[in-house]
Amino acid sequence: MKLRKKDKQKIIKIVVITVIICLTVFTLWYLHEIYYPPYPIYDLYNGKEWDEYRLGDIIKGWLFDNDKQYMETVSERWPNSIGDQYSQLVGYPSEFKKNDMDALRLVFSNTQYEKPDSETAVVHLRVGDVVDHAWKNNYVRDIPYYSRVRDSFKQFPDIKKVRIFAGSHMDVNHRLSSKLIHEVKNVFSDYDTQIVLTRNPDKDFCYMCHSKYFVKSGGGFSNLIEKYVNTHNGIIFSEDGVGEDYFIPKEES
Repeated sequence: MKLRKKDKQKIIKIVVITVIICLTVFTLWYLHEIYYPPYPIYDLYNGKEWDEYRLGDIIKGWLFDNDKQYMETVSERWPNSIGDQYSQLVGYPSEFKKNDMDALRLVFSNTQYEKPDSETAVVHLRVGDVVDHAWKNNYVRDIPYYSRVRDSFKQFPDIKKVRIFAGSHMDVNHRLSSKLIHEVKNVFSDYDTQIVLTRNPDKDFCYMCHSKYFVKSGGGFSNLIEKYVNTHNGIIFSEDGVGEDYFIPKEES
């Protein structure tokens, strides 16, 4: 049946109006998400004092092998930091002993940073620059992972508290990172859960390394903390199942 010109115009008008309504609704939703998100936007940047401070890459020797110029600036930019003290203890600049847990233990003995009690599970979240990138899966765990971790906590009745640590050594947009933090906190809502933002990577590192229960994220920094926690018989929650980790099974596809 051939449509009359008037009917065609009516259909076009309806389609145009529908498209306009859909675009309007989407725009309003987007603006609301941008300016009135349903979660707090956290200030995760550690500040200029710690700009580009890459503690994990210092200790594991990646910077010693790959960026001599960076290593030359550590003592000047972050004097007496954990990264600076560790470098001096392991022989820098003539040599560099990587991932030396004994040296790290000695560095910690010279600090007064807070440490967790035996009822606290510590969650490390990798946030900041990696959250927005395609390769974030190498670093960022999804919410179902944390749900499985929470279920595994039931086997450890002495866990009463959860402390979530996050921070960024780069001043980037923290919107998606804030969303992740908010969602992870909700996963552990049955516990006394707090988000810890010290804006001091040395404080965070010392606290997490002394966890009795440590929940890993991805990346070398979490791997380094795992290595230290294992030296004093802590329990690691991880999808990797490395060494003596408490294995959290991956979700079956």
